[in-house]
Amino acid sequence: MNVIALRGCGNVGKTNTLKQVIRILIDECGAHKLVEYVADNKIDTRVVLEIHGKIIVIFTGGDDRKTLDKNFESVRLHQFDLLICACRSRGASCRCLEEKYTKDQILWYGQSKVSGLCNNIAQLELIRTQENSHLAMSIVQSAKTILAF
Repeated sequence: MNVIALRGCGNVGKTNTLKQVIRILIDECGAHKLVEYVADNKIDTRVVLEIHGKIIVIFTGGDDRKTLDKNFESVRLHQFDLLICACRSRGASCRCLEEKYTKDQILWYGQSKVSGLCNNIAQLELIRTQENSHLAMSIVQSAKTILAF
């Protein structure tokens, strides 16, 4: 079992990027949604997908250990081949993953905040959206490589 972890500071777009990953896996790769849990904050989600006989679990929320533990508890009955999740850049959420999985099982991606262009917020938001899309496609390609589909 492998993990793709998207780490970054708060409010840099991890949730939006992972929601794009979910959309790409369903719309472009033919994944079927088996289960979806909406988190208490109504923003984050936990999804169980099946694609080519492989089970992928995706957690968009992972800013703290409590959230990650709750995510793991919600899918504990599912046997999965790949976990894709968000976590902070460092701290308890990263340690939670490192305690559950070996370094050989975790592929780390970093999400950084695109900033600047203070006089053109619309242009900045477009660039951030494009950056999230590129990162989402890269994560999907890694999932395809890891699961060989």
